[in-house]
Amino acid sequence: MNHPVRNYPLRIVNEPSVYVFGDKQGQKVFSSGGPMQSAVPPMQQPGMPMNFSQQQAMVAQQNSSMDQLDQRRREQELRGRAQAGGPGGRPPRPEDDDSGDEIDHISTRTLALNRYKRNHDMMNEVFKFAAYGDKHTPPPPQPYSIFNKAEIEEKSAKLKQEIEELKASLAEREAARQRDQSDITISLGGSEVTA
Repeated sequence: MNHPVRNYPLRIVNEPSVYVFGDKQGQKVFSSGGPMQSAVPPMQQPGMPMNFSQQQAMVAQQNSSMDQLDQRRREQELRGRAQAGGPGGRPPRPEDDDSGDEIDHISTRTLALNRYKRNHDMMNEVFKFAAYGDKHTPPPPQPYSIFNKAEIEEKSAKLKQEIEELKASLAEREAARQRDQSDITISLGGSEVTA
């Protein structure tokens, strides 16, 4: 149950490192004990499957060696900066390290918590008004509230009066036309007809 399905591609502990770049590319790197000795005694024969505790021990050993390499690199950088700055000189500006290693120092739980808070705040902004709305807004004004009733009645009365005056003048014109038409005489071939 605790056996992995396949062997992971972990480097065997007693296998020497290989130069990947530079003048010595492809050459093996041996520790100070010589080509046949390694820093850690071999845990098991190559090619044999490892159990879980052996894998953990190997990963822990690799992590500690990586930490040692990082520590050496930092010490060399500090020495180089101290030499470059000189006595009484201004210390060099710290350079930004954009290698992305900062994410390795943040726990998964912290990342998940920050992501949860950010997403929760964004969703809250989106759905805040849909869920609760703005409960203290005044009701919208009635569509006819822009009109004044007294003013409209006054204009209506004025227009009715004008209509009555126009009807009266129309009636006068009609009566005048009727009078004028009755006075017209038409001559047809020698006989006169009055209308």
